[in-house]
Amino acid sequence: MAPFCRICLSAGPHRDWVAREMMYGTREPFRYIECSACGCLQIEAIPEDLSPYYPAQYFAPMTASPFRRFKETVRRPVRAARFRSLLRGRGILPVLFPETVIPNHLVAVMRRFGLDTGAAVLDVGCGTGKFLRYLRAAGFRSLTGVDPFLPADITVAGDVRLLRRQVQEMDGEFDLLLATHSLEHMPDQDAAMSAFARLLKPGGVALVRIPTVSSIAWETYGADWVQLDAPRHLHLHSRGSFRLLAGRHGLRIADMRDDSTEIQFWGSDQYSRDVPFNAPESFSVNRRTSLFPKGVMEEYRRRTESANREGRGDQFSAALVKG
Repeated sequence: MAPFCRICLSAGPHRDWVAREMMYGTREPFRYIECSACGCLQIEAIPEDLSPYYPAQYFAPMTASPFRRFKETVRRPVRAARFRSLLRGRGILPVLFPETVIPNHLVAVMRRFGLDTGAAVLDVGCGTGKFLRYLRAAGFRSLTGVDPFLPADITVAGDVRLLRRQVQEMDGEFDLLLATHSLEHMPDQDAAMSAFARLLKPGGVALVRIPTVSSIAWETYGADWVQLDAPRHLHLHSRGSFRLLAGRHGLRIADMRDDSTEIQFWGSDQYSRDVPFNAPESFSVNRRTSLFPKGVMEEYRRRTESANREGRGDQFSAALVKG
């Protein structure tokens, strides 16, 4: 029997794709369908146990070297101070230290909706809590993270709670809900979006960042698109299917911004050459790899900037509000 789209329930016919696990290079094949109605790309059969596809190295910061942990500790207060300057709309730190782990779209959304360091924040798919640690250093005090792949509930940075659970198992209300590259990992998209709506306080905002098939990268590389990331990415939304899903749960897109990076090109290029993301010759491992001649990365950066301007990047950040 033909599979139904889990987003719009269309029976198709849908286009079939076969994608391989290429982050770790097992090359295990997985069948995906591309909905002919809403455009959502989704794994045909969700594995009963996804935990084998999230090995310890997937949570790299948790097992990082002492030097890497020290470097993050040194950087954190500078980046936190930069974030505070951006929220206030003044200061020279953003100019002196342009690099940040805190997305500029988050700053814009918080300023637009009047949120400050007093906001109650929930980070969905928090991993090791790296992002919440930066918010804690920036002055936030009500910080909670959830992630079903954590080994156990833990507390970091003194009072930041990281809970081993699904977002639909959470209670409470939050001013700011962050889902940074986590929605695509969730088996039940409706349960997740319903939870987002339920957990938002009146006047609150959910900032959701996801990869999208409504992009030049997907159209160019197909099953070799790096952000397909089989089988961890279960649902890869089109812009239309995301809007449909959010609207079904009383959420509307108040603001959207493309923020894709050049990895959409070099990562996909590697996969098309059968080079896994973590292979020794991968650009992610060896920046002097012979895979890319001089000037290629600059061209990828130029194409990325163009794709983002045109709304054709391979990921976007969307601010969702009730109503």
